[in-house]
Amino acid sequence: SQRILHHDTQSQKQRWFILTIGTAVGSYLVANAVPFFQDLVGLIGAATSVPLTFTIPAVLYHQVLVQNKAHTCIPTRRFCSVFLPIYGVLLFSAIFLVSSLSGSLYSIVKSWDSSAALPFSCNL
Repeated sequence: SQRILHHDTQSQKQRWFILTIGTAVGSYLVANAVPFFQDLVGLIGAATSVPLTFTIPAVLYHQVLVQNKAHTCIPTRRFCSVFLPIYGVLLFSAIFLVSSLSGSLYSIVKSWDSSAALPFSCNL
């Protein structure tokens, strides 16, 4: 319990410093590389909405079935009614993720082409 209460070791401070600097640098790079807020929100939505709504629930449901040993001796009917829809959702989510990310990246490139603002430029 003492170890949990006191996080003052040198390695823990170094880890915190590296994570903080990495987060700050990553945020700066993303904010300046995508100067159009609407496109940035679209990119974040495209990158996170599909995994959060389709992929993670399907994977977790599959894991529950595997841990409950529902995968052993599965009749064909059960496979078609339980596991095939899971794999279908995973395939759909992969296709949807790729198409939404490519559309969002296309929108960012199109905004760069139609604007005088370049990435990492200051426009006041």
